[in-house]
Amino acid sequence: MISLNNITVQRQGNALLKDLSLTLRRGEHTAIIGPNGAGKSTLLKVLTKEMHPLQQPGMEVRLFGETSWDVQHLRSRLGIVTPDLQRMCHTPYPVREVVLSGYFSSIGIFHRQHRISRRMEESMEQALELLEITRYRNTPMYRLSSGEARRVLIARALVTNPEMLILDEPSDNLDLKAQKTLRSALEHLIDNGKTLVITTHDLADVLPAMDRILYMQDGRIIADGKKDALFTRDQLSLLYGTEVHVDSQGGFYKVWV
Repeated sequence: MISLNNITVQRQGNALLKDLSLTLRRGEHTAIIGPNGAGKSTLLKVLTKEMHPLQQPGMEVRLFGETSWDVQHLRSRLGIVTPDLQRMCHTPYPVREVVLSGYFSSIGIFHRQHRISRRMEESMEQALELLEITRYRNTPMYRLSSGEARRVLIARALVTNPEMLILDEPSDNLDLKAQKTLRSALEHLIDNGKTLVITTHDLADVLPAMDRILYMQDGRIIADGKKDALFTRDQLSLLYGTEVHVDSQGGFYKVWV
């Protein structure tokens, strides 16, 4: 579904990604793990064209088999939710309009420009129900908690029925109850055929169904494998640069120093 080859991204002379290559496949649920500053968010910004890799031999960004794509077509196949998007959506727009705006890559609905069909309304209602946020339909976004707003943005990403959903730091700033609700919703998406990819520094975000783990450090992918091989004390201590302890229960992992 997604193939990146020889990707280098620089800002102000600093390399944020360094000759990175990566393939994400349909049905392969993947967690990209790494400390803050590892390059995880930059990687997603390459996919959304917020950042552009250096033009160099062998460099290629291929999404769903194409090296160039129409944004309207892409949003129906790939949904991305990031903390930056959540900050942009902290507005007076009601939840309903923010979810519907996923059809137009906007923040909210502009009634002179955007035509909302009955099918769009039905898809919006289904997404609200799935994420258990129907009661917030008419609530302004700025009145929601972080966990509620996160679920709204996932609904916004899902409203076009994409094949793959990519979440950047999905549980960041969420309390324990909100984390549990969010993870239950993500497990439901996996059960219903969505391919899920997350970037995180928190092992607790990694759902039991995610069995491909990528380690990122200093703008590079330094390991690619299964949980039982990579979620060990030695491997995680190397990744985070400090001695850690790791434990698992019910398919979930946690790490502490």
